[in-house]
Order: sequence, then C-alpha cells, then structure tokens
Amino acid sequence: DEDTLTKLRTGAVSINHVDKTVKKQKAEAKAAERKKEAAQAGVIDGDVVRLGDFRTILPSIPDGCVDLIFTDPPYDKETVPLYEDMAREAARILRPGGSLICYLGQYATADVCRLVGNHLKFLWPLCCYHEGPGQVMAFWGIRVKWKPMLWFVNGGNRFDTSAVVEDLIVSTKQKSAHPW
Repeated sequence: DEDTLTKLRTGAVSINHVDKTVKKQKAEAKAAERKKEAAQAGVIDGDVVRLGDFRTILPSIPDGCVDLIFTDPPYDKETVPLYEDMAREAARILRPGGSLICYLGQYATADVCRLVGNHLKFLWPLCCYHEGPGQVMAFWGIRVKWKPMLWFVNGGNRFDTSAVVEDLIVSTKQKSAHPW
C-alpha cells in the first residue's frame, strides 16, 4: 500500500520488516482458510481441544489446519514406537510452523527424538518440574523430580516467535484427570 511505500522510502521501516509482515499476513490468511475448510467439513468448530487416542482422532482432521498438538502418552517402553506414527499424522495435519509438544519418560528421549525427527523438526526441550519428593525409579536408582516435554515443529521454524514461551514449568501434584 502507499503508506508502506512511503515508510520504506523514508527509512521508517526496513524491507526485511515489510517482508516479514507480508509473510505473516499470508500465513495467517492461509491458516484462517484452512480452519474455515475444516469447519465446513464438520471436523472443527472454532478453537477445539480434542482428547483421546490419536489413532482414532487424527485421521479425521484435514491437512494443515492444526496449530498445536500437546500429548501426554503412557511412559511404558511398549508405546515408544507409537511416537513415530503420531509424528507422521502430526506432520500431515499441523500447519507450517505448527507445534507438537509431547511428554515422555526420560529413558525414551533419544528414541523419541529419532522417531519423531523423521517427520518433524526438533525445536526445544521443555522441563516440567514436579514439586514434592519425586518418584523413585528403582530400576535406574534415580529419584525423578521432573518430566521432559519435547517440542517439535512442522517445517523449518515456529510460526509465532513473538510469543515467548518459558521452557520450565512448575507443576503441583494433581492426578484426578488421569485415567491411570
């Protein structure tokens, strides 16, 4: 527009700033269109949180219309291979720059990074610190006082880096919402 051209000519804004603004506007418009398509398909009605097994929920969600998948799966060794199945579906339904954040047991960190990394880019480790005495993992001789959450993104980078996220979360013990 004319206002932007004037600001560029006077040096009030840089070409990089204008380019970033235009790209952000295009990404937002594309995300809004995908959300509209999903709503028309009857899959998503506004901002939705879906709870359940990803194997039954994710296949019904259209491509590229999800901003965030946050998951807290069981921590047993038998379920570790499911992370790759989840990541495959996440790569399909997350919009570019969308995030997958998953809890996991510390013992599985390397495996989960490898499996999910086949489909999404690793962004950052997050730490959920648990108040209280912690849980003794007798097999390893370790008292656990925190849980890792691994943050992956679809594509190169997070779509909204203006929102600053703390990488340390402090949690109080509350298990009423957990089925196990």
